[in-house]
Amino acid sequence: MPIIKSAVDASATAPEFGAAVRRGLKALFILRTSLERARLNLAPGKPLPDAEIVGSPAMADGNSCVSGQSLLNYLQTSVPDYFDLTIYALVKSDATMADNANRPNYVGNGVSPPLLQDTETATFGSGLRVTAATAERFGAGFGTSVSDDVSVNDAVAVTHTAWHFMVCKAVSSGADQGIIIRNMTDSPTYTVEATAAARFPAREPFRLLSGYSTEGGICKGAWFQFHNVVCTEDEDEATYAQVKAYQLAAFSRAI
Repeated sequence: MPIIKSAVDASATAPEFGAAVRRGLKALFILRTSLERARLNLAPGKPLPDAEIVGSPAMADGNSCVSGQSLLNYLQTSVPDYFDLTIYALVKSDATMADNANRPNYVGNGVSPPLLQDTETATFGSGLRVTAATAERFGAGFGTSVSDDVSVNDAVAVTHTAWHFMVCKAVSSGADQGIIIRNMTDSPTYTVEATAAARFPAREPFRLLSGYSTEGGICKGAWFQFHNVVCTEDEDEATYAQVKAYQLAAFSRAI
């Protein structure tokens, strides 16, 4: 006879999560309950390993998110810089944004050596970071070598101190070849920065609440999701709806 328990938070130990969009889904991190749980890759089938805890990131806001600091306290994933890439991130920061030491890098693998070239010279990589007091910028590497590589990037307006759901895409071909970014919490508009250059990924895997250089600010993260495809706008909306419902039900958090 099966044993049934009531009033148990099954998500605290669940090995998978029923993501609304599974096409190309490689990693899903819901940063809640404990650091050991936050580091689990909840993508169905676990295509990639769990993340590793680096330094001293900490649970925050009633264990509903993780607080970290770029370059010091973060989660190290094994998610590569895919040629086609979609990142969903629910983040915020109370840093001053006064300079790079006080601006966070929410998720990134730049600056690190290139995937396609046998050199230790760094290339740009991909990542979402703060570059101004009211804006966040997503960039990804394009080119053919470190001698001609460029960061194709653009910024959108945000309220850093409020939770906001970001969509970031690197597109390797087609009409939108380049990058796409949108703050789904505050804006109905996608920002597209196009390029004719080929995609030029970086070698190192992504960090959560950090990149590999420059920005060193504090920040918080509650949800990170990675796909090795360019998700459609309908898939963006489905994912955002799921995250909104989850956050509202679990934490009374409106995003």
